[in-house]
Amino acid sequence: MSFKEFQKELSAVGYKLWLKLQRLPKADPLEIVCFFIIILFIGKYPVSFYSSPSPVW
Repeated sequence: MSFKEFQKELSAVGYKLWLKLQRLPKADPLEIVCFFIIILFIGKYPVSFYSSPSPVW
């Protein structure tokens, strides 16, 4: 994946997240809870794009 493709994909995900946040006040309670569980999971287990796991020999 090239940097331009990665940048485009990241922008698309950010846009979808922004739309979801805008619709959150009108959402069902179950949808709100699910959304915050996902956000908490992402915050608890962040993905590091800058370091790759080293192989264990």
